[in-house]
Amino acid sequence: MINKIQLAPLLKVLFDNLADLHINNVVFILIGIADVVCRFQQQHPSITRYFSSYHLERMTRSESKEIINRALAGNSVTFSDDVKNVIVDLAAGFPDPVHQFGCEVFESASA
Repeated sequence: MINKIQLAPLLKVLFDNLADLHINNVVFILIGIADVVCRFQQQHPSITRYFSSYHLERMTRSESKEIINRALAGNSVTFSDDVKNVIVDLAAGFPDPVHQFGCEVFESASA
């Protein structure tokens, strides 16, 4: 998808214009898969000077379950360990799916 929309040239123009206007107190945070910067570089070779990459490890099972437990704290709704395990398995170490699946299960249980 990133190759089709040619985002790198747009970002390059934006960053260059900000620099020309001496606007240096703006930060953009782009989140993506590890090879996104390489794809950007294919679209515009000098774009990588604007990026810093940080590798984030996937969450552990206990970290994922902690998201669920904190969300349920103080609520009358509870999830069984089996339900928590399914959510954690489906999320595969990513926080957003834990929130999304957890929300769906919570809403179904609350209905």
